[in-house]
Amino acid sequence: MTIHGSLFTDFQENTSQDPFSLQNKKLLKIQMGYGPVWALTGSMVAYQGDVKFVNTGSGGLDKFLKSKLTGEGVNMMQCTGTGELFVANLASEIQVMYLENDMISVNGANVLAFSSSIEWDIHRVQARGGMMAGGLFNVSLRGTGYVAITTEGEPVALDVASAPTFADAHAVVMWTSGVSMDIRVDTGGLKSMLRGGTGELLQMAFGGQGYVLVQPSESVVTGGAQQTQQKSGGLRRQPGDAAEVRWPGRHARHLIPPVPGRRGPYGAKVSVMERTVHAAASQAGDSQVVEKGARLGFAASGLLHLLIAWVILRLAWGLPGGGQADQQGALSTLAGSGVGSLLLWLTVIGFAFLALWQVTEALVRGRAGDRLKAAGKAAVYGALAWTAYTVVNGSGSGGGESGGPTATLMSTTGGRLLFAALGLTVVGVGVYHVVKGWRSRFLRDLREHPGTWTIRAGRVGYIAKGIALLLVGGFLVSAAATSRSDQAKGLDGALRTVAELPLGALLLTLAAVGFAAYGAYSFARARFGRV
Repeated sequence: MTIHGSLFTDFQENTSQDPFSLQNKKLLKIQMGYGPVWALTGSMVAYQGDVKFVNTGSGGLDKFLKSKLTGEGVNMMQCTGTGELFVANLASEIQVMYLENDMISVNGANVLAFSSSIEWDIHRVQARGGMMAGGLFNVSLRGTGYVAITTEGEPVALDVASAPTFADAHAVVMWTSGVSMDIRVDTGGLKSMLRGGTGELLQMAFGGQGYVLVQPSESVVTGGAQQTQQKSGGLRRQPGDAAEVRWPGRHARHLIPPVPGRRGPYGAKVSVMERTVHAAASQAGDSQVVEKGARLGFAASGLLHLLIAWVILRLAWGLPGGGQADQQGALSTLAGSGVGSLLLWLTVIGFAFLALWQVTEALVRGRAGDRLKAAGKAAVYGALAWTAYTVVNGSGSGGGESGGPTATLMSTTGGRLLFAALGLTVVGVGVYHVVKGWRSRFLRDLREHPGTWTIRAGRVGYIAKGIALLLVGGFLVSAAATSRSDQAKGLDGALRTVAELPLGALLLTLAAVGFAAYGAYSFARARFGRV
C-alpha cells in the first residue's frame, strides 16, 4: 500500500547541527555530540541514537533546602550519550538563547533545558515589597552555553531602559542581568476595592538596563519544586525528663585494680604501667587546680556561645561589624582591647583545663565508650583552646571553607569517604545534643538542681546547638556525595545558607536565642557542674 499526502515531508526532522535548535515552536532538538545537557525531568519525547538519563537529585543540600522552603527550583535530569534528543513540556512554546558569560533570572517552572556548562541556583530577588511574603525567589542561570525556556504563547521582550515597565507577576517569565525588580501595589482606589477590586493589586516594577520577557498568559504555576508533606505529632514524655530527673551522688569511676596482673572489670589484664598511668590520671583529675580550671572552661564556653549569638544577630539583620558566625569569628570580637585580650587568655586557659580534665577521664574510665567520648571532648576543647590562642596571638585566619586542602581531598575516593564519615559523626553529635536537650539529660552533668530558668535555658540551648550541628554535618555528607568541595560548609557557611532562605532573618534570630541560652546554661554549669 502507498500512503499519500505531505505528512512525512512537511514534518521531517530539521537538518540543523546547532547544539539547541527548534524542530518547531513547541519541540526542541538537542544535538548530544556537544556534551551532556540538563533537561526537565520527564520532558523527553523522542531520541535517535544512544542517550542515557540520570536523576542526580537537587544539586546539593543547600539547593534542596532552598527548594523545599521557597517552593522554587528546577527538577532536572542529566542527559548523556550520542544522537539527537527531542524534548517538550505540555506543548508550550519554546524560546532558545545563548548566554556568553551572562546571567538570567527565570521562573523555575519555565526552565526546559540548558547546557552542562550553565550553573543554576535559587536566589532571593532583591525587592522591598518582597518582604511582605517573606521574600521572593527565582532561579538564576549563569555561565556560557545554551538555555531553553517555555512560554504559554508568543512572548514580548520589553526594554526596561526605554520606559517605566510593569507586568503581572504570573505573566513574567524571566529578565536579564542588569534589571532591577520591585513590587508595586495598585489598589485602584477605595471605590474600586469595595466593588471587588481590579485583579491587578500586585505588580512587578522593572528598572535598570536589560530586558524582561512577558508571556500572554497568567496561568503559570510559580516554582518548579515538588510539594512536601508534613507529619504531625511530637515527642512523648520519656524517662529522664526534668520532672523525673534524680540527683545521684558523684559518678563512680571504674577503677583498674591496683594489683598488677589482676583482671579489670571487663577481663583485661592490668600491667604495672597501666596502674601507674591510671593512678596519676586519677590524682590529676581530682586535684583542686584542675577542677577550678575546668569550671573556668565552662564559663569560657558560656562567653563563647554568647558571642556567637551576637555575631548571628548581626548577620541576621545586617548590622555593621559582622564577621564569621563561628567560634573564631566570635572570639575575634574580643581582640583589640585590653579587657578583650584578658578574656581571651582566660578562655585559652579554661579550655586547656577542660581538655586536660577530659584526658584524665579518658584514662580513668573503664568503659570503652566512656573513654572514647572523653577523648573526643578532649580533642574539641583542645581545638577551642588553640583557636582562642591564635586569635589572641593575632595569627587566626579567616577565609573560605571549601578551597585548598578540602578540594584536594574531595578529588580522591579516600577523601570523600573521610568527609562522609566526618559528616555522619557530626550528624550523630547533633542528634545527641537534640535528644539530650529534649529529655533534659544534661541535668546528669550537674551536682544539684540549678533552678527552673537554667533548665529551660539548657533545653533550648542543647536543641539549638544540635540543629546547627545537624546542618553542618548534612553539608559535609552532601559534599562527599556530590564531590563538591563548596558544599563542605562549617557553622558560618551553614548559617549564611539559612540567611538566604525565606524568613532567614527570623530563623537566624531564633538560632541566636538558642546559642545565648546554651551560653547561659554553661555559666550555670561552671557553678553546679560535676567535675
